[in-house]
Amino acid sequence: MAQFVRNLVEKTPALVNGIGSSVWNYLLELCVCLKEAVLNGLVATEVLMWFYVGEIIGKRGIIGYDV
Repeated sequence: MAQFVRNLVEKTPALVNGIGSSVWNYLLELCVCLKEAVLNGLVATEVLMWFYVGEIIGKRGIIGYDV
């Protein structure tokens, strides 16, 4: 029993560091993915806004077309 406890105490820091390292890598990768998603959303929003600005310029007014 004493040998088991001694091994457990000796190996616990290595296990915790290994788990912490993999969790850190996962969080870092998740952060990079979220950053890319936010940037893609901003680009899509910019494209839509330019479309709306082009429509306003084409209509020569903010209100709809005269029918």
